[in-house]
Amino acid sequence: MACVILRQVFMRRELLLYGLAGTLVIAVAYAYFHQRDIHARYVELRENEKQLEAVRRDVDALKSRVEETKARVENMEKDPVEMEATIRRIRRLTREGEIIFRIEEEESFWSEMMQPSLPDAPLETPELTPIIPDE
Repeated sequence: MACVILRQVFMRRELLLYGLAGTLVIAVAYAYFHQRDIHARYVELRENEKQLEAVRRDVDALKSRVEETKARVENMEKDPVEMEATIRRIRRLTREGEIIFRIEEEESFWSEMMQPSLPDAPLETPELTPIIPDE
């Protein structure tokens, strides 16, 4: 009988020690996570991953634009009409008797795209200005 009582006392002590050890481990883990601010770091990591993905999409878009531009340059080298049209557009050259209408916008396309549009805003119409070659 005494043996059974002693066994129960030791089992209770073991359970108490295991409970205290478990509580201590949980307290240390909580203190570590709280001290190192793990949750905030995790949130910041997720935001950085989203930004990185956006930058990767931008890089991919720019790579495709570079490829398209290279293709245009190759086509321009092969096609004299395309080369002439590009040179005339860049240097604003005209042939005799040609009248070119240039469309001028007050703001660039991208600055308008970045600003929120108002639902009842009137549409802006660009002005047409003829370019008459010097004679």
